[in-house]
Amino acid sequence: MQPDRKITAEAAQITELLGDIWGLATLNARTKADLPALAPTQARSLHIITAADGITPADLAAQMNMSRPMISEIIRKLEANELIMREKSPTDGRSVVIKPTERGLYVQRHFHLGVTESFAEALSDMPYAEVAPLLSALPALAALRDKMASRQ
Repeated sequence: MQPDRKITAEAAQITELLGDIWGLATLNARTKADLPALAPTQARSLHIITAADGITPADLAAQMNMSRPMISEIIRKLEANELIMREKSPTDGRSVVIKPTERGLYVQRHFHLGVTESFAEALSDMPYAEVAPLLSALPALAALRDKMASRQ
């Protein structure tokens, strides 16, 4: 079933606005902590790798819902930025485990702190009458996220 035109137009507005907000928050975070510019898939991969403290490329591909060749390209780019490293698997000498470097841990930690600070600073500069509706919308945004995730 196709959504009607009104819903499609509203979806486009939401998408553009959330994209702009996220883009500005990440730019602020990168600028403050002198962090590298990462594509969203690279940032998400780094988050997964640091959270797991090591993961195989196959497991990363599964968690990212991406093909192995696409994950290989992401890994190559993260390695070029010295954010991750490959190690031989301790259980299987043929496979590798991707682990974060110290720089990767720093970037991950400061990126998320910076994004949170960017939101906090902007929200603290707004009147509470404008912040309250945003907070009230959090359950609806979570439901939207869950609905989108269920379509995977």
